[in-house]
Order: sequence, then C-alpha cells, then structure tokens
Amino acid sequence: MITRRIINICAIRKIYFKNEIQKQQKINQINLQQINQLIIQQLFSKHKVKSQIFTKMMQDFTNQLDIQGGLPWTKKNENIEKHPVQTIQEMRLYGQEEAKMKTYSNLYGSQFPMLLTIERNILAQPSRLPGEKQSLLGLDIMMNRLNQIEFEDFLGTDNPEMHKLNAHERFLKSFD
Repeated sequence: MITRRIINICAIRKIYFKNEIQKQQKINQINLQQINQLIIQQLFSKHKVKSQIFTKMMQDFTNQLDIQGGLPWTKKNENIEKHPVQTIQEMRLYGQEEAKMKTYSNLYGSQFPMLLTIERNILAQPSRLPGEKQSLLGLDIMMNRLNQIEFEDFLGTDNPEMHKLNAHERFLKSFD
C-alpha cells in the first residue's frame, strides 16, 4: 500500500516536472523570439518603411537569427564543410567519453562522473596569460591522451602562430 503511494507520488512528480520543463521551454522560446524582434527593430529603426515586404523580411531574418551564435553571416567557417573523417573522429571522442561516464556511474555511483567532470573543468581553465598557447598538460594526463599521437603532432596545426608582437603587447591587446 505504501509502496503504491510512493510510486504514484513519483509518477505525479515526474509528470509535474515534465510539464514545468515544457512550460519553461515555451517561455524561453517566446523570450528568444521577443529578443529577436527587439534586435530587428533596433537594426532597422532608421528605416521607417512600413510594407509587407519589410515585415516579411523581418520575420525571415528573425527566424534565422541565433542569439548565441550571433548574426548568421558572422559565423566563422560555417560554409566550409568538415572532412567526414574529422567528423567521425570528433563524434568518436564524445561517444567514448559518454560510454566511460556511464560505466563509471554504474560501477561507482553517479557522484564519480560528476567528480571527474569537475576535475576536468578545473584543469581546463587557462593558466597562462592571454595570447599565450595553453598546454593543458594536466588535462591530457587525466584524460589519458598523453600517449596518443594525433595528426597535429607531426603535421602541425592549420593556423601556425606567427607572433609579431612581444608578450607585453599581446597581453595589452587581449584587453581591447
């Protein structure tokens, strides 16, 4: 009798929280649309054109606008397609990490993956001045990536760093 009540209470809570999450998502979506409309109005406030074409253009632009990503034409390398092997390698890393965390959670409890995530976040924080390349050696050791040889190790990176400024000028430039 008591277990049935507990199960019913848990089911009711689950439904309640699911509904609350859906409400919050709708509110966030509405807020995002309102923010997009305000941005559009500010962008085109100089032009007092009231026409159907203009409103249609505003609606289309609002649908394309992504607040976190910025304006659609300012995203770097958006039109450049990634090589399929690069996509597979990136997804493989995410899949492996997710599988490890699930295994750790099943073996040691849910606190262990959270502890690992916190430690990784601490090790991933920048430890050098802005403008200097980060080594992230501690993170590589923790994630056991130190003994892996990747293509950047022998081919170099896409963007070789050519510093024309000294360290002090790079530091000052980071505040601009």
